[in-house]
Amino acid sequence: MNNDDIQVILDYTNEYSTIIFSDFNYTNISLNINKPLNIIGNNTRLYGEFYQPIFNIKSNNVNISNFIIVPYEGSGIQINNSSNILIKDNIITNILNSTYSYDYSKGYKILPGNGVNITNSNDVTIENNNISNFKNGIYLIYSNHISIDSNLLIKNNYGINYDYNISNSFIINNNITLSIGNYTLDEPEGPLGYGIYLNNSANNVTILYNNIVDNYIGILIDSDNSTGIRILSNLINENALEGITFWKHYNLTNTSIYPVVEDNAIYNNAKGPSMMILGEMSANPEGIYGPGEWDDTLKLHIGYNWYGTNHLVTWDLSGTVGAGSMSPRIKTNPITMNLTYIKPGVYNISFYKNGSLDINLPVFTIYSTFNNISNDEPIIIVNGSGILKLDENSFNENYNFIELSAGPLNSNDRIYYVIYNYIIPTNEYS
Repeated sequence: MNNDDIQVILDYTNEYSTIIFSDFNYTNISLNINKPLNIIGNNTRLYGEFYQPIFNIKSNNVNISNFIIVPYEGSGIQINNSSNILIKDNIITNILNSTYSYDYSKGYKILPGNGVNITNSNDVTIENNNISNFKNGIYLIYSNHISIDSNLLIKNNYGINYDYNISNSFIINNNITLSIGNYTLDEPEGPLGYGIYLNNSANNVTILYNNIVDNYIGILIDSDNSTGIRILSNLINENALEGITFWKHYNLTNTSIYPVVEDNAIYNNAKGPSMMILGEMSANPEGIYGPGEWDDTLKLHIGYNWYGTNHLVTWDLSGTVGAGSMSPRIKTNPITMNLTYIKPGVYNISFYKNGSLDINLPVFTIYSTFNNISNDEPIIIVNGSGILKLDENSFNENYNFIELSAGPLNSNDRIYYVIYNYIIPTNEYS
């Protein structure tokens, strides 16, 4: 069955019907959805035409699920002037022109198309999709009441890109990784490779429980007249330049709700390579918090987060930069780590916010070594705590110690440092 045959079925079927694709592969597909329909595949592959979207939705009440959507240097799904849309359980991946493979992979050439493009629409849910090889994994403009939930966004130039007039949206439980970036002398902060890019709007957006890892910048916020930004309980680490950037166009209205950034694990960022190395979070010196470098009352005030260290430092021109450091234009407090004895060879690792266990932290990993001879042992932190178990047969008679670090000390990829050293009292092992 070819594209024209399928389009006839879509055009003449009754509204609110369910259309099931029975074959496994369809080629040269570009379909217009002009009425309420439930469209279901069975891991059905839809291969696109050059530069054309696979689905162009121009109706309310449309569901698309269980497809492998493969445009050719184009977009996967376009949603225009629609409401009550569900895009769920799809793989959406772009076929790229092999001539430009190297330039695409390095960010020298911008990837084509959008995995999902949402324009002038509301009440749209994008859930449990795998989206890769696009300029924007998910792109939004002039839309509201959007839910982006439990997706894998990988190897796009921007994982999620908010353009103008986006409001009342949720970005929850997503894995956003390997966003392909590049940098120039004029713009060392990019201009590509952001996991989440709140570009021209950020009104009542909640970013919650996401893993934003190994991008150029984790989250970049550059929106004017912003209000109600909430960044809570996310893992934001191993990003090349910074974890979160409040860029120079970011601004608030007189009635804005101040941003809330709290209970995140923002650590091991500033890993490079990049034009410069900064730290875990920054506010641009040309933006509204620029004067905060010299006046604490004018800084961007951020809540408690885990920054990979118990002793957060401010970066400066003398060379204090990198993981565990903070912009001089930001005022924040670190969540701190502590180790306590349970029984011989067993210790609890806990993270405290203002003296109380922070159960709202995301799941993340720290590492331990024992007596500087063991391999790095990962410790999974869940609800603010984890368990370290040592081999009781490996204790020395007189002197034993534990080292904790935010990354493996024996890594060949990056240098990590000891952030907590504990000399074990003899009564804990003798």
